Amino acid sequence: MPPVPAVQSLAIALGAGALVSLICQRFRVPPILALLATGLLLGRSGIHIVGTRNLGTALDSFITIVICILVYEGALRLRGGHLSESRRAVLGLLTIGAATTFVLASTAAHYLAGLSWPTAMLLGAILIVTGPTVVQPLLRRWRLLPRLSSTLWAEAILIDPIGVLAVVAVLDFIKISLHAPGAPDGGSTIAWNIIIPTLAGPVIGAVAGLAGRTAVRAFSRRGEAGPMEMGLLGMGACMLATGLGELAAPQGGLVAATICGLTMGEPWTRGATVLRQFKEQVSAILVGGVFVLLGSRFELKHLAELDTGDYLFVAALVLIIRPASAFLATQGSELTGRERTFVAFLAPRGVVAASVTALAATGLAEAAEAAAADGTVNTALEAAAAQAEHIRTLMMLIILITVTISTLGGLRFARWLEVDAPGSPAPRH
Repeated sequence: MPPVPAVQSLAIALGAGALVSLICQRFRVPPILALLATGLLLGRSGIHIVGTRNLGTALDSFITIVICILVYEGALRLRGGHLSESRRAVLGLLTIGAATTFVLASTAAHYLAGLSWPTAMLLGAILIVTGPTVVQPLLRRWRLLPRLSSTLWAEAILIDPIGVLAVVAVLDFIKISLHAPGAPDGGSTIAWNIIIPTLAGPVIGAVAGLAGRTAVRAFSRRGEAGPMEMGLLGMGACMLATGLGELAAPQGGLVAATICGLTMGEPWTRGATVLRQFKEQVSAILVGGVFVLLGSRFELKHLAELDTGDYLFVAALVLIIRPASAFLATQGSELTGRERTFVAFLAPRGVVAASVTALAATGLAEAAEAAAADGTVNTALEAAAAQAEHIRTLMMLIILITVTISTLGGLRFARWLEVDAPGSPAPRH
């Protein structure tokens, strides 16, 4: 197929995403499945008027910025009082849950999906992230018990930087173990690649958030804080934190954007409601476009390349790995047994997982190309790069299945467990 012009693809994706989101809002249904279906229809699997080939690396940069805006907007809604009700559960999901997911998913990927240990570990690290692009729209429409809703919201926002840093670390480890050209010098370099964004990101995000919060309060006191001013202040703080975080270290922007949102989103900040509403509108438009682009770049025929082991792996991920990690992580937490069961059910993957998968696949492909350019025969590295492409297809299957389960079955399961709160006001995270 000939490549589709970049401007055409972006314009149609953003326009279609906005319209589909509007239609879904009118009918009070979550838009994610409809957005993916629209992308499949408009992209390679359909009429091919939206494509990503001409976008090149600009697409990954665009998706990264959208993710940072989304995480920032979600962090604005994380209220300290709400988090205090589920602090142990959130902390457990970010630590024990992430570690358990990594170990179990890596093992299952090796023995069920047939991946080598290096690429199995890479997939295990990718699957640490959940799907804020899916979870946030769902939680805005559902009426769950406040403590449960806050737990799921916080996990979706805060787990992403952890998962991205884990992927970077595993990718560096693979390059070292497979003697890839330009690989880090050793374990100290891997640790440094994690420490820099872990330290620099929070510092930059906190400074940007404090500066933005101070400006919001100053404008509010003088009565000059309209929706436009609040929106511009919020967007400026978010984008500066993201850009400076990336300047300090690759993938540091996501950490910085998260901390910036947490800092600016304190409940006593005047004008915060207007700021959050503006960010919700912006993120809805961008996420709609990104999901259409995500669907357009995938060809359904690639699913035929997957074998029984791949489908068994996805089944294990949904039925065993997520429940095991969630129950271990929330043991002794504030959540009831019914609430813990629902947490074990809800773990969709979305744009973040797809983006990190693309990052990993590109990194291994570039390493294999560099080895070939040097005249070095590195069959292990070439095999890892080939399996990384296999992971792309497997991740799309995971996204389709987990999004479908969460979107179509989530509210019904919540009602069956009696963890919904019918008649309550819209959740304000």
